[in-house]
Amino acid sequence: MNKRDQLREDLNLPASEEEFWKFVEWVGWKGFKKGYKVNKEKKRILKKYGKKKALRLYQRYTILYDQLNKRCNVVFGGMVRDSRWDAQAHTIGLGKEEYYKTMKDPTIVYDRYKKYDYLENFCYILPSEADYNRKDTTNGKEKEADE
Repeated sequence: MNKRDQLREDLNLPASEEEFWKFVEWVGWKGFKKGYKVNKEKKRILKKYGKKKALRLYQRYTILYDQLNKRCNVVFGGMVRDSRWDAQAHTIGLGKEEYYKTMKDPTIVYDRYKKYDYLENFCYILPSEADYNRKDTTNGKEKEADE
């Protein structure tokens, strides 16, 4: 971790965009198919990332999602639907290039939404603080997830 990223972590700031897009690439959302297992993917992330890092990645996701949501209001109007959220979150999961392409042209996510060409929901695989605090009862052993 470089000094700047370490400082961001020490100050509990959101992950940098660079860190976040590397994470998205590692997750491999582009290769996911309908019927993927949310908990399996979340556990894979829990094993690789400590609590602080994962929560910082989630903060960055929220910032990117809010920016995309504001842009998409142009094409969606005031319509608020769970499937709109899914389609927008899916766009983030597809990576940096797709995200910025969609920021320039929000009709891309609207078309994806209309065609049901998205998976539910990239955000669901992102660990929350509760996931790290939850007891792991696998193999009869109780332990808290590592930070």
